[in-house]
Parts: sequence; C-alpha cells; structure tokens
Amino acid sequence: MSRSRSHFIARAATVWTGVLGLLCLIVNGGCSSSAECQSGQRRCTSAGAIEECTPHPSGIDVSRDSPSVGHHRRSANTWEHAASCGEGLCQTEPTKNSYGVQLQDAFCTLSAAALPVCANASNACDGTTSVECRAGFPIEEAICASCTVAVNGCKGRIDSSCSTTSDCATGLVCTPRHSCQAACACAEGARCESCGTAERETVGPSRGAPFTFVCNSGLCARQY
Repeated sequence: MSRSRSHFIARAATVWTGVLGLLCLIVNGGCSSSAECQSGQRRCTSAGAIEECTPHPSGIDVSRDSPSVGHHRRSANTWEHAASCGEGLCQTEPTKNSYGVQLQDAFCTLSAAALPVCANASNACDGTTSVECRAGFPIEEAICASCTVAVNGCKGRIDSSCSTTSDCATGLVCTPRHSCQAACACAEGARCESCGTAERETVGPSRGAPFTFVCNSGLCARQY
C-alpha cells in the first residue's frame, strides 16, 4: 500500500471517529461502554444518598501527526452526589429519558416503608393528612382540617386562609392576618420540632428548593 493511500485512510478513520463522537454527544451526552453508567441515571447508596450519573465536558484533540484533523475526546461518566435522603429513605424506580431509553431513577421518601394509602396513587389522604406519593412511598405530607383527593383538597393546612382557628388543622392557629399557621415557642430563628409536624417534604434532584421551618415571632416560618 502506498504511503499516500495509507495516509488518506488514517485521515478518514480519524474524521469518522470524530463524527461518531459528536453524534454520541448530541444524542446521549457521549457514548459509554457497558461498564460505564448511563447519563441521567440515579441510584441509592447504602448511606441513604442519591448519586447521579454525570457526563463531563467534551473537547477535540488535535492529532499530532495531522494538526488539521481533530478527533472527539470525552471523559467517562461518573457517579456524583445529588442529595442526602437519610438512611433507609432512598428508593429507586424505572424511568425513561427523553429518547425513550430505560433508566433507573432514585428519590427520597419520608418513611422507609411503603404507605398503604399510596398504593397506585400519586395523591392520597391518610385521615386528615394530605399525602403526595411516589411508587407507593410518601414524599410530601401536610396536616389538614379536612382532606379529600382533589385539587386544593387539603383544607386548613398551613398558609390556608381562615376566619377562626376552627378553620385550621389541629395544632394550627388562625393569625390576625387570617392565615393558618403553626405556633412555636422556640428562640427566634431556631428550628422547632413542633414546626416540622405541620408539613414535611423530601429533598432530591427533581424536587423544589429544600426548606426548613424556623421560629419567627412565635410562628413557624419557611427558611430556604
């Protein structure tokens, strides 16, 4: 084989490798080997944390022998910490990405055991407690004066409008501003255990900004 022909083949192979790499980047954040995790996949650790398979920036390496021809370069996907749920409070379920590829997702729960009222339900009532469910587990709870499985079905929950305290869930008071709130006796700005019973919410990559309740002028206030 002549030197010019072998040089042409080498150049063509390098260009083709770059094209394949670019396609992988566009379609799936980079092609991975069977041993590499799938971008966007999540898993639970033994310590109750969520880890997410994370792609890393790509680039073009310029060939030393042919400076005018570059090829695709990509670091391997790695598992990175995404959220801390607590021991026993991380669960997984199958999902699909935007391309229809089967992946595993992970999420935080409020209890280590599945909740019967959450079976085959995304929203449920456990007595007068409104529960948001995922795969049979509670991921958000709020106490109500009355609860029905409907939009705004939790009446008298924290921040609901009220005329008297009887309009609010047990343990909440109707403030002069006609809003149901949880009273607290902790030091100003401190976290009160009583505040956490009115409303509970999990954290995680697909949840909103995490918050906690602190005592503010005798009332529980959200702190993000």
